[in-house]
Amino acid sequence: MPTRRLMHLHGATSNGERLERRKFQGVSSVHFLKLIEDQGEVGFWTKDFATGATTCSAGIYRMLSAEAGMPIDLLHMIHPEDREQHDLVEAGLMHGHPMDIDFRIIRADGTIRWINHRAEVIFDEHGASMRAIGVLRDVTERRELKRIVDRSWARHQKLLSLIGGVEWGLDLSGRLLFRQAWSKFSGQSVADASGLGWLDRLPPEGRLAAQRHWEEVLDQQTNFDLETSLLCADGTVADIQLIAAPIAELDGTVTEWIGMVRPLSAPVTISADRTTPPLNLTRRQIRAARLLLGWTHEDLATEARISVSSIRRVEEGERAMRSTTYHAISSALLANGIEFGPNDTTSTTITVHHNEA
Repeated sequence: MPTRRLMHLHGATSNGERLERRKFQGVSSVHFLKLIEDQGEVGFWTKDFATGATTCSAGIYRMLSAEAGMPIDLLHMIHPEDREQHDLVEAGLMHGHPMDIDFRIIRADGTIRWINHRAEVIFDEHGASMRAIGVLRDVTERRELKRIVDRSWARHQKLLSLIGGVEWGLDLSGRLLFRQAWSKFSGQSVADASGLGWLDRLPPEGRLAAQRHWEEVLDQQTNFDLETSLLCADGTVADIQLIAAPIAELDGTVTEWIGMVRPLSAPVTISADRTTPPLNLTRRQIRAARLLLGWTHEDLATEARISVSSIRRVEEGERAMRSTTYHAISSALLANGIEFGPNDTTSTTITVHHNEA
């Protein structure tokens, strides 16, 4: 609502109030304004509607780089692109609406500064407007800082989009907080993924190690780096990298964590039209098929009748797959419902058909 009168000290009604009032006796409001304006970033003005006279403080002249005591044509100094908006807001002020707007000015020395202009109208007891009062503040540095932050955030988002990453963070209680993009990627809701829920989308045999690694990193406040597989929302299996780092103040106090889920390669597509495994079955396809069955390394080793260490070495790519190992693994997968089929000339699709009892 429009301001009807300035705040002022009323008549003292107690000894305490009289004492407080005496403390200010002999101290003019000009002294307080001077203390504020000496910073060079603020100035005050007032306009008497009865006479049309406008009075500006010394701070305004300094801020606008204008000669003290000379008339100021603020509208002429406003950047051409900002004049129309300023005129509309100023017109509202004349009808009793408070004014609060940022705009650019071009000073006499040719420099451009951002100014925040706040003003309001004071009314008498009959509701008639008596005067307008306002304050101008130089907010150039604030606007520049905001521009830097906005550019930094835009670069951050563009970087994530280029590498296909999913951002996540950590709250003060130590719970992992994923963004909505995680749901599109993994099929898991943000609520289900928070805390340690994200472990449910990792291979069963790797969940405990991943949890221990994360808890150790959290305790020691060091960087987190984990390469693993992830069951995606569309049923595909992707190799991913989970990375995170603590963000600390200058005194070393960790205030937050920021992390990212980065795909290491394209997901293995799940779909099929034939039961014969391709001759060039890769470690990722073997891992994807195993995860589709819900098997651990031990489960596949048992079904294929080979050692667990052989399964691990095959999936981790530590050695080329022997023909006997390849036949044992592929036969075990086919016998338990896995089907392989061509997706295009460069990829293979995988699906699982659960055998009926």
